[in-house]
Amino acid sequence: MKASLLFLATVAGVNAAALAPRQQQTLCELYAYWSGNGYELLNNLWGKDAATSGSQCTYLDGASSAGVQWHTTWTWEGGPNNVKSYPYVGRQVAKGRTISSISKMPTSVKWTYDNENIRANVAYDIFTAEDPNHVNSSGDFELMIWLARYGNVYPIGSSVGTVTVAGKTWDLWTGFNGAMRVYSFVPPSGTVKDFSADVKEFYTYLEEKYQFPSSKQNVIVCNPTPHHHPRTLTTPPHSTTRPRVAIVTGAARGIGRGIALRLAQDGYRITASDLPALQPQLDSLVSELTSASNTNTDTQTHHHAFPADVTSPSEVAALVHASATTLGPLDTMVANAGIAQVKPLLELTAEDFRRMMEVNVAGVHNCFQAAARGMIAQQKESRGTEREGEEIRGRLIAAAMGGEGVKSDHGECVRAGDCGYQDVGAD
Repeated sequence: MKASLLFLATVAGVNAAALAPRQQQTLCELYAYWSGNGYELLNNLWGKDAATSGSQCTYLDGASSAGVQWHTTWTWEGGPNNVKSYPYVGRQVAKGRTISSISKMPTSVKWTYDNENIRANVAYDIFTAEDPNHVNSSGDFELMIWLARYGNVYPIGSSVGTVTVAGKTWDLWTGFNGAMRVYSFVPPSGTVKDFSADVKEFYTYLEEKYQFPSSKQNVIVCNPTPHHHPRTLTTPPHSTTRPRVAIVTGAARGIGRGIALRLAQDGYRITASDLPALQPQLDSLVSELTSASNTNTDTQTHHHAFPADVTSPSEVAALVHASATTLGPLDTMVANAGIAQVKPLLELTAEDFRRMMEVNVAGVHNCFQAAARGMIAQQKESRGTEREGEEIRGRLIAAAMGGEGVKSDHGECVRAGDCGYQDVGAD
């Protein structure tokens, strides 16, 4: 399924579980799981024992920061009135985000079944709870936006009337699933196979009509999901999500190059920077990033190189400006550039020390300051545009820089600026 349920919030760091765009993954085991690019995909077969026979597999067909494309197939038999499975794709959300703290929740989805002679529904399903650490299998409240129901299946509770939200007419159902209050918005008839909306509008309606406590409810789980009784559910690529942008300094080689490759794998657009003398290495990196990206459907620039010396505030400011102009609003600054002078204490010159401090300390400060100024400016510039009201936040990351022999009896160097002192006892 392809979905782009976007919570504009603090940009996550490198996601250790991410897969490259267009890479496939097969999930057939109970609770088999994939995550990447800010999304997660789960083959949740929690009701499989209600079937007399059958199985189900869920497949990742493509992923980027813009969304996820996937499909699922199954062959369940028996237990016609019991849910067998709950495969879903969901947007990963930082813990502690209340509904009131989120200004917009734009989403877009397209989907289809290859056989509609089934008992199933397709719905957005969002759990919230006052406790941000609440288990993700339930909540205090559940919001469902049904896009289809097949085989005479119904939401929890009873209908309380017809309402208009996000430009569409819905039957509103409400009731309890245990202690959890459930609100379900259901099309009066037919299916909605191409849906775009701001989910925050549904919460605004519940606030106004049902006193939904948005300021006290944290997002626990958010996903568009098919609930299956029973063939194949699939959706083509479609998205309206703004791509994330990251600057990585010291990107021509080593750790910086690896960070740039991984962030691009997670869906970021990358501005790669290093010293002007390393322009050929930067160009090579950008070529690799571009060839690995899923860019065959548009002509926009997805990655670019901009050389800069991080010890120069003006060059760093130009780097941030060039990145925003070329790729769009900046989300993440990775101040990775660093040098190490691995010498015994008595051989470390004043010039060695000064240069390390300029690059490893002042350089990080220059990057953070320029990035912060740019992020604040882009928030102001969003006023009066379609991005007004978005939470344009960013993350500033100081990455470690090491090298061969940059170690001591106390372990590996965390910041290269400290390495000269780590080898006091060297021969």
